[in-house]
Amino acid sequence: MKKIQDYRFLVQLLCLILTAVSFSISFKFTSLLILTLTFFTGVFYCGWVCPFGFIQDSFGYIGSAFGIKKRKIPKFLHRILKFSRYLILMLLLLNWSDFIFTALQFDPRVNFLSLVSGNTVIIISILVLVFFSLVSIFFQRPFCNYLCVQGAKYGLLSLFRVFTIKRDADKCVNCKKCEQVCPMHIDISNKGNLRDPNCINCFQCISSCPVEKTLSFGRVKLSRPKKIHFSKVIVLLTLTLSLFIYYSSSISHASGNNGQTITAEKVDGIADADIAIGIRDGSYEGSSKGYKGTVKVEVTVKNEIIQNVDIISHEDDAVWFNRAKNTVLGEIIKSQNTDVDAVAGATYSSVGIINAVSNAVKTGAQ
Repeated sequence: MKKIQDYRFLVQLLCLILTAVSFSISFKFTSLLILTLTFFTGVFYCGWVCPFGFIQDSFGYIGSAFGIKKRKIPKFLHRILKFSRYLILMLLLLNWSDFIFTALQFDPRVNFLSLVSGNTVIIISILVLVFFSLVSIFFQRPFCNYLCVQGAKYGLLSLFRVFTIKRDADKCVNCKKCEQVCPMHIDISNKGNLRDPNCINCFQCISSCPVEKTLSFGRVKLSRPKKIHFSKVIVLLTLTLSLFIYYSSSISHASGNNGQTITAEKVDGIADADIAIGIRDGSYEGSSKGYKGTVKVEVTVKNEIIQNVDIISHEDDAVWFNRAKNTVLGEIIKSQNTDVDAVAGATYSSVGIINAVSNAVKTGAQ
């Protein structure tokens, strides 16, 4: 297991390259595969696949190469802050705060993926990306620990996983080397089954353990609990069910006509026709790149006015895409123009919709 970190680095590098290439491919199958793997085996995505996780690790290696000692957040503070990403996720799922959506516009993981996909990223977002990368020289995975919503989703889904990192208490010499190298600051030395939602399955704890087979990855060792906390079980089941619904919604929105139509009758105060001038009556399809993949729309024109816009398919997360769609489509029909503002927190989905409508109209003008 000592060489597993070399293998992990190669897998991370490969996934970084594949991520840059895969933006032209549907995410439907990939999302379902990652979801299933996470539910049964834990959060391999964060430790082995996530491009921004790899960037943070790389900057950490650079710091170590220059002799920069890694610092740790004080334990009492970490125990509080580690719940912050779950709080952000809860606010996001419940759509309680516009601030969360606006803040997520500067999510360094999202903006890094947008950069490699060829989308334009605003300067402040690039600065945030650079900031977290540089902080990674001194602290292990700062963004993953406290702010990553994607990691929070996968972490909650992995709580009931069947396969995990296990610790043999009889062999453990309590040297705590596993805790010293853990990038997620988990107290490994007092656990039997490491089903912590923050664990990213990087296996650094296994690689650093001086006693062979003290730590291993395999099927969870089941033991009869001394006391069943039904309140905790209900909370965990509720959160897990919410995430399943969230992901199911995201995947189901990736293909097929979902009835996502904005019509002229639903929009008051329609402006005089602008971009539809000279366009023959009919329905025209257009597509453009959203955040995760292609957005396809159908635009219906009658009497040189855009009557309705129908979303045929998209590959973005439903919670962001719907936020963009519900505002952008209405503005396009109301103004009869695609020169409308993107929705904060759903910038790339907004741009995908706007450009797809524009391309559909251009098709009608040919």
